[in-house]
Amino acid sequence: MLVEMVCVPSDVIWDITYACPLRCIHCYSESGRRPTRQLGAPDLLRVADALIAMRPSDIAIAGGEPLVVPDLFAVAERFSRSGISVTL
Repeated sequence: MLVEMVCVPSDVIWDITYACPLRCIHCYSESGRRPTRQLGAPDLLRVADALIAMRPSDIAIAGGEPLVVPDLFAVAERFSRSGISVTL
C-alpha cells in the first residue's frame, strides 16, 4: 500500500515588503537600502490565498516595515477569516 505523506508548515514568516523608512545596520533583510519590490493589492491577496492553501497555524507578517503596505489589513483579515493566527 502506498501512503502519501503531506508536509505542511506550522508557521510562515512572510516578508511582505522591503520598504522601510529606517536604515538600521543590523537589519537582516537590508530593508530601506534595497528596492522595495512591493506587490499590488490583487497580487498580495493571491499570495495570501496561496499561503492559506498551505494551512499553517500561524503567519507572521514581517519586512521591512509592514505597516507601510497599504493593503496590509486586508491581507491580515483574509488570514484571520481563514482561521490562521496572524502576528506582526
